[in-house]
Amino acid sequence: MSSLPVDFLSTPIEGTIVKRIDFAKGLSPEYAELHAYIIDDTLTPSECSALLTAAEAAADWQRAMIQVGHGRQRQEDDQRKCRRLIWDSAEVARRLWDRVKMFIPEIATLDKQSELTGGGAAMKGEIWEASRLNERLRFLRYEHGE
Repeated sequence: MSSLPVDFLSTPIEGTIVKRIDFAKGLSPEYAELHAYIIDDTLTPSECSALLTAAEAAADWQRAMIQVGHGRQRQEDDQRKCRRLIWDSAEVARRLWDRVKMFIPEIATLDKQSELTGGGAAMKGEIWEASRLNERLRFLRYEHGE
């Protein structure tokens, strides 16, 4: 997907809205202590268009599989019936991280938060700092009827 513009994601964006998901009020109260966010308007419409165009032009779309553990996958059309593209790009992940990291300060550094890091990390006095996004970017494409 080298068809992205050289300046892709290189300029700041305004109007981004961050919402923390309140699991306690939703369908998953067992996750009430965990953190998940929706970050709306992270990309401009032209950036979305460029990313979609680059992804749609890629030739290696495959049926999306379900991870079943121990590095194995299985086709489960009743759960995931679509095509998936996996694209490794540390550069695009870095640029995305530069856009979103300021919106998640309460989880950017985790200190004594065993509900997020696990008890062992808290007992050892470990401090976890978010430093990047996973460079393995995934795109799902749904066709008519999927």
